[in-house]
Amino acid sequence: MRKNEGTAVSPLSPPCCHLCPLPCPLRAVEPLLLLLLLSGTWGHLGTPGDTLGTLLDRIIGGYPCVPLSQPWQALLYGPLRCGGVLVAPRWVLTAAHCNRRGLRVRLGEDDLSRREGTEQERRVVQAVPHPRFNPVTLDSDLALLRLDRPAVTNRAVRPLRLPQSCAPAGASCLLSGWGTVTTPQGQGTAGTPPDHLRTVLGVSPPH
Repeated sequence: MRKNEGTAVSPLSPPCCHLCPLPCPLRAVEPLLLLLLLSGTWGHLGTPGDTLGTLLDRIIGGYPCVPLSQPWQALLYGPLRCGGVLVAPRWVLTAAHCNRRGLRVRLGEDDLSRREGTEQERRVVQAVPHPRFNPVTLDSDLALLRLDRPAVTNRAVRPLRLPQSCAPAGASCLLSGWGTVTTPQGQGTAGTPPDHLRTVLGVSPPH
């Protein structure tokens, strides 16, 4: 199975990222920043001079998430593994290249090695890729996935509140996912992806 562990992006106050037991206050952020920064391949949101390697270098490492602190995080699995963001009870935002037949979504996930009782399983019944998605260059690598039934909102599962305005380039944001903790895929040995959801501080790219 090909594994492209995804990383969700949510803007936070930096000191709060690994200390608070509850989700930190959101600041306004461009909706495109909710794109999953996948540890294998992901959509190009940076400047024209950026390479995949330099972009991936920004999201390596991190530390374990406080349990239930990222209730919008989604795990996509089946033909491959990606991350996603729950943006409405029945919709998940992910990378367009993650769309595969038979893809399933798990919400309320933290530790992949065991069941914790907070998980919700859903099937994908419709995929809506960005109209300008280019599968060769991965430009506009965004897609919305419609779930077979709405997520049940609780302390472990909650949509990410979408902003009304854009965050400036360079604004602090928190990235979360099950991606590699050492080197990017294709640049040395990435090792075994972690079981626990992890976070790392990042900055928003230029618009």
